[in-house]
Amino acid sequence: MMMNILVLGGIAGGALAAAVALMMPTRPRLGYVHSAQSLIAQPVPSAAAPGQGGYERLGEQLLRKAGGLLRVPAQDLAVLERTPAAHVGRQAGLALGVFVLLQLLAGLTALSPVVPVPVVVPVGGSLVAAVLVWFGADAEARRDAAARRVEFRLVVASLLERAALTRAANVGPLDALARVAEVGDSWPCRQIREALERERMAGGSPWQALADLADTTGVKELSRPAQSFQLAGEASATVQATLQAQAYALRSALATDAKARANVVTERMVWPVAGLTLTFMVAIGYPAFVTILSAT
Repeated sequence: MMMNILVLGGIAGGALAAAVALMMPTRPRLGYVHSAQSLIAQPVPSAAAPGQGGYERLGEQLLRKAGGLLRVPAQDLAVLERTPAAHVGRQAGLALGVFVLLQLLAGLTALSPVVPVPVVVPVGGSLVAAVLVWFGADAEARRDAAARRVEFRLVVASLLERAALTRAANVGPLDALARVAEVGDSWPCRQIREALERERMAGGSPWQALADLADTTGVKELSRPAQSFQLAGEASATVQATLQAQAYALRSALATDAKARANVVTERMVWPVAGLTLTFMVAIGYPAFVTILSAT
């Protein structure tokens, strides 16, 4: 009995020490720092990390060895400003942690002779839980990315409105796009500015930078100002009315989506409110009912 407890304690301590070692950040690599400073790195994630953590290193190893077998939500990670290696490493770390934790609990249960449990049950249950955690990380990334895309669409609507005002002041398309991109310090504004700067240094057009950013992040509304500015820059078209119409349509779509989300949340609250009401009625009526029965 004592030997089994010591073995399980050693396994738990080793797993905890390995998890802490994986999560400790290290010094950033010179190539990463140089690419971030020269703005030649990939468009996203745009936030520069001070160092690689355990998830990042673990994810790089997994992608290097089994990258073809792993499906990574690239657009969602781009919106979340998270690298594929960090996402895959987090998936593997959480799944492994759940598996080890459940195995330790199963080992402690096996020490008790009161409830004998077959070996297949804890092993199978741990594997199922690890798989659920693995795919749950993807679902969490999609949910968080959807929320951030709403914020990105709001920024795009503001960009369209400011671009229309700037073009109304007889500002050229290149200068107009540069001016409206300079306003704002949120993460969508930062991504737009960095995409424009990278494309400028590469000798490309700014509207192509917006189109590429729309494809990378999955925010299709960003391609609308890209097309409008392309027409203004290449065909000298007057796009002020077009930009205003696009901004109005996007604002209307965002308002409709907000109402739909509010209705969904309201419908989800029906069952909790009904259950709370029923519990309250039982809590009030049960003592009176018991008193009446005891009196008769």
